[in-house]
Parts: sequence; structure tokens; C-alpha cells
Amino acid sequence: MYGTHSERTHVASTRTHEPADDLVSLAITAITQYLGANPRAADTVAGIAQWWLAPMGLSVPLDSLRLALDQLVKNGVLETRVLPSSDLLWFASSATPAAPGPDDDGNPT
Repeated sequence: MYGTHSERTHVASTRTHEPADDLVSLAITAITQYLGANPRAADTVAGIAQWWLAPMGLSVPLDSLRLALDQLVKNGVLETRVLPSSDLLWFASSATPAAPGPDDDGNPT
């Protein structure tokens, strides 16, 4: 569900004492993997930390997680929507390119 065993092992082996830039990069990688397996997932920052990253063995400070999420928005991977509670809901962008598949004639693209 979260990628190959080697991907899970890599993400799960991380620790929170790494430099902030490394944590942001790890969070970006983990979120991208999660969305690959769960393209319709959507959650708040706290929910992403608890339900997307923690099961992968990744604990990221919320400040670093917000930086990762902001970067994914800038890259067009994520979008946000304001909830009635004023929290942001983070979800995969509709502009995120789909994996290459066959064209209309059945030829690989």
C-alpha cells in the first residue's frame, strides 16, 4: 500500500533528529508515495502526520511538515481548501499528471 518494501524500509528508518531540510525532503518523498497509493486522500496537517506518515514510521515536526506541504503545492502536486474550522485540507492536485499510459490507439506514450 505504501510502495515497495525497500521504499518503506527507507522511510521507516528515518529519525526526527535529522536537519530540517532532510526532514522536509523525507516528508515530500513519503507524501508523494502515499498519494501514489491513495490518490484521493485528503487530510489536515495533523491528519497527514498521524494517518499518512506515522504508519510509515516517519515522525516529522509540524513546522517541517508544513514546509513540505507548501513545497508540494508550489510544485503542483497538492492543492488546499479551507475547511469550516479554518484548517486547511490538503489533497492531490487535479493538475497532477497521471502515469503514462496508452494513447487513443493503444500505443504506449
